Amino acid sequence: QGELSILSNSSLLLDSSYRSNPPQQIAAIIDSLSKGLVIPRLLSLEPLKGKFPIIKSGSKFVMDPSGYVRFNPYVEVLLALNLVTLRDLFHEYRTYLERAYAALGYRQERFDNAVINSLDKIISAPKIETLIAIEQHEAVYRFLNKDLEALPEIHKQLLRMGPKNTEKIQSIAKELKTLL
Repeated sequence: QGELSILSNSSLLLDSSYRSNPPQQIAAIIDSLSKGLVIPRLLSLEPLKGKFPIIKSGSKFVMDPSGYVRFNPYVEVLLALNLVTLRDLFHEYRTYLERAYAALGYRQERFDNAVINSLDKIISAPKIETLIAIEQHEAVYRFLNKDLEALPEIHKQLLRMGPKNTEKIQSIAKELKTLL
């Protein structure tokens, strides 16, 4: 946990990483991301400020692009990370991360593949510059376009963050993949 403060002094990162077993938390996050899943309780992030904004466009409801800025603090934390230091910490603590991954029921040596798969999932997410139609389904909104709704959770999360934030996160993922 002390090493995480080397990466960033952001309370968003440090508060979300305060766990009794960071390698276990990181292994679980990597496992879920490699499958395209986003499990919010693993991230322990502060809730977003404001409601999920929607607007009416013709006869449909769409995500209001003004809502993308709600994600900016999280993206800024990622942009501020020193990726070379992150790579070095990854290699320094690799054994612990592999053991934590193995504790999830996987072969320890497959952890590297899960990391790369996670980065590839982020890199392959679509960026949509146009308004995205949504519909209310019970207490949540879902994409009206069935192809978008069928995307992995990580892709849908990135769509909700907007094309500029998605591009920034994908850039980070590409650089980290190259460094690793």
